[in-house]
Amino acid sequence: MNQPQKDKNFDYDNELNKRLENRNTPSEPLQPLFDFRPLSTKYTIMHGFDKPIQRVEQKTYDPYQVFNPGDRAPIDYFMRNVDVESTLRSQFFALQNAPQAVYVPELNSQLYENSMAYSEAPYSFSQTDATTNQCVEHSAEQLFYNCIRTNSRK
Repeated sequence: MNQPQKDKNFDYDNELNKRLENRNTPSEPLQPLFDFRPLSTKYTIMHGFDKPIQRVEQKTYDPYQVFNPGDRAPIDYFMRNVDVESTLRSQFFALQNAPQAVYVPELNSQLYENSMAYSEAPYSFSQTDATTNQCVEHSAEQLFYNCIRTNSRK
């Protein structure tokens, strides 16, 4: 039996709605964030005498196992990974003016040694005799208009 086209569209819309709902809800209940601010008791009934609510133990949050559509993870996840973040930022030592705050290697340490074997070029330090241009030697015959090009024709 073939369903009418209208029923197929409703089924498809319902499937899309369920998929959208699954993207907007976490895969498991997340740990709530409690705000420990004092309550104003001026115009309220005393809440200190309410029955205690039994606390539900939550699983530890792991972003690789739990889908969270929000932009923030529970605070417990951050608190467990403070050391990892400090390692990535290289923030192990406090800022201080003491000598151990800055590492300076010794002069005879391996950092300053050059282990590359360099060979000298064959003509790097050899002396060469430079000859002067003979046309320039006779260039001072005239006081003005003393051009090297005209003197080199002689």
